[in-house]
Amino acid sequence: MAARFVFSTIFGAPSVRSSLKAISGQGVFPIVIATAITITGHSYMAIRSVALLACALWVALDMGIYLSEKKWALCSKAITFSAAWSLLFCGAMGIMYWFTASTLEDQRSDVFAKLTAAAYFSPGGDPFFSSFTVTNGGSTDIGKHVMGCQMNLVVSSDGSAATGPGFVSIVGNTSHIRNTLEQLPEIETPILSGGDAQTDTCLSPVGLGGSVECMDVNVHLLYFLATQPNTKQVKVFRFVAERGLRAGDQLVWHNQPVLSKQSYCLPFYRAHHANGAS
Repeated sequence: MAARFVFSTIFGAPSVRSSLKAISGQGVFPIVIATAITITGHSYMAIRSVALLACALWVALDMGIYLSEKKWALCSKAITFSAAWSLLFCGAMGIMYWFTASTLEDQRSDVFAKLTAAAYFSPGGDPFFSSFTVTNGGSTDIGKHVMGCQMNLVVSSDGSAATGPGFVSIVGNTSHIRNTLEQLPEIETPILSGGDAQTDTCLSPVGLGGSVECMDVNVHLLYFLATQPNTKQVKVFRFVAERGLRAGDQLVWHNQPVLSKQSYCLPFYRAHHANGAS
């Protein structure tokens, strides 16, 4: 009964119908709505959402005018209008959800693509005290995060080798070694958008006898965007430091593909043991 009363109140008077027809027939109104739905820039999500709701209202009122001129029973008109009203606004809410989901996905993709890393040797040249810097070049701040290093293979000048021992990080002045990245303590300080960075000497808690000839390391960053504190993302960078063939050559860090199955330090290990066997 309430739907029938609302319908008769809005569309029952000829003066109201004529006013709504005049507004609906204006060409400026749909142009404004179409422009607002496709707008970009600051606060565009709010503007698009309002425009979608205005569009749903406009179509619903237009349909109400159409139904009011039908020679149907008032009850049938009211039921049809109520169903159309519900479907239109549910559709608008669904599109608004899609807008939001797309925006959040764009934020994740932007930060992931523009998240870079670099490796630097310490002044003393010990690769275990190298600094690994992760830079957020994206447009969204990174909130809580975990940064950890993982040794794929390290070979020293005496032929010894090591892998593991898991994921290593330094938070404050405390070193942490865990079996999984998620077990490392989180860093609450955000990495701001536009070039802010986090640096960690995450290999300093571990070491190997003799000078290093080759080091193959993965640097992991597990992070949550400030706008999406419940959506976890992980990006991995791979660095390999190799000593040159000439005596006195220094170690140099190089980026390598994360998914490469090549063991870049294995030839150094084999060379030592081949020489020892001979």
